[in-house]
Amino acid sequence: MRTKFKHDRGRAKTLHPREVTLLKYINNKPGIRYRQLLRKSNLANGVLSYHLKILERSKNIKVHRIRYGLTSYYPKSTKGSDWIVIEYLSNNVFAQIIKFMLKRKGFSKFVEIQKHIDRSPSTTSWYIKKLKDTGIISVGIDKPSKYAVINKAKISRIVFKYTK
Repeated sequence: MRTKFKHDRGRAKTLHPREVTLLKYINNKPGIRYRQLLRKSNLANGVLSYHLKILERSKNIKVHRIRYGLTSYYPKSTKGSDWIVIEYLSNNVFAQIIKFMLKRKGFSKFVEIQKHIDRSPSTTSWYIKKLKDTGIISVGIDKPSKYAVINKAKISRIVFKYTK
């Protein structure tokens, strides 16, 4: 049985039950990767690819193709500017750092972040550098070992909306 939806040209199209299931997975976990969908859906590679192409062409989902063949799938309501933050929130350590820094007023010290995520200084430094390079956090001008979330309101909205 196919579920009906309105196509761009006004005529009704229907979704296959597999596509409805895939839409549920994507809506529940924005930024889900192809491999994750493959495992969750138990579909063959070609079958999954076929249904995702139909969903993309019908504009029921948004697709973000990243370097090295990584592809992430988002609900159609997701803003393109939110994609980077959602990508980082899907990683547990990045999510811990972002959430920790959002709870604090002002800047967070490197040592505090390191203690919170329970990683070595070099590993913590690598995570912080990635967040800094993408523009999610900034470094204190006068104190280089202090960090803050750049756009707290926007990042808080994304964290609240896309993490459960």
